[in-house]
Amino acid sequence: MKALTKGALVFVLCAASVCASCSNVDSMINDYNSQFTPVKKDVDAPVPAVGDPDFIASEMLTLYYHMNSDDYLTIVGPPGAVTYKWTVQYIMDKEDKEAAEQAGEEVKYEEDEVGSARILNLTMKSSEQFVAYHSYALRLYVTDSNRVEYSDVAYLTINHILPY
Repeated sequence: MKALTKGALVFVLCAASVCASCSNVDSMINDYNSQFTPVKKDVDAPVPAVGDPDFIASEMLTLYYHMNSDDYLTIVGPPGAVTYKWTVQYIMDKEDKEAAEQAGEEVKYEEDEVGSARILNLTMKSSEQFVAYHSYALRLYVTDSNRVEYSDVAYLTINHILPY
C-alpha cells in the first residue's frame, strides 16, 4: 500500500509540474504550430467562366489524369460555356506503332466523344477505345455565347490495379 501511495504521489507531482510549466493548452498548441508555415487554399478561388477576361483556355484541364480500370474519374469543365464536348483519342506507344506498321495496319485513331455536359464521369465503359495500361489524349471543346470555340488537351492514363 505504501508503494502505491509513493507511486501516486510521484505521478501527481509530475503532472502538476507539467501543468505549471504551460500557462494553458492554447498557448502550448500555438507555440507548436508557430513552427510551421500556413498553406494557402486555392480551392475556394473562383474559376473564370468561359468568355471572362481572365479565362485561359489552356488551363481548363490539368495536364495529366490517371484512372484505375475498375474505378471512375470525374472532371469538371469551366462554367459559362454554351456547349461542352469531351473526346478521347488513343495514344499509341512506340512498340505498338512499329508492330502495326510492320503488319501493314493503318495507324490512325479517331477521336471518340465521351461526354457533352460540363461534368464528365469517365469509366472503362465510356469509350470502346479504353484498354487498361494505355494512354489517351483527353480533349475538352467548349463554345461561348458568341460561338467562339476553345479547347484544351490532357493526358489520361488507365491502369489496372488488382484488389488486395
